[in-house]
Amino acid sequence: SSISPLQTACFLFYHLYLLLVFFLPNCIAKWLIFLLCYVPGSPLCRQWRVNEICNAMCYSYFHLWRRRLNIGGADVNCDDLSIWHIPNDVDIFFGFGSRFSIKFHTRRWKQHLQAHPKCVYKAYDAGHWVMRDQCQQFNRDLK
Repeated sequence: SSISPLQTACFLFYHLYLLLVFFLPNCIAKWLIFLLCYVPGSPLCRQWRVNEICNAMCYSYFHLWRRRLNIGGADVNCDDLSIWHIPNDVDIFFGFGSRFSIKFHTRRWKQHLQAHPKCVYKAYDAGHWVMRDQCQQFNRDLK
């Protein structure tokens, strides 16, 4: 594998941190998200817009691990899609902020998407939260 033990540890720390934050009261969670995101340069944090940060931003991490660990019932973990393998017949729109200092996707992921005509790989002039920085453009592209 091309992923180092340090990268794996960072990935797990990041995900588990945000998963924990999802379950905390928002008045505490927003400050923990702020602490995690300030150093990489999130605009919401660098501009001290803490009132726009909430624990609901961590829902995708909760849902991802709930599905992966098959917690919550038969409807949770779909066999046709997982975080470990993306089938060739699944169309994916992958948008990300080009100004975010950390990339969570690899060159291999980019190549996988670009090799499939119905998949889209697009960088936006945005930070981590594309829907906050480029909401209208992102929604136009989804149509």
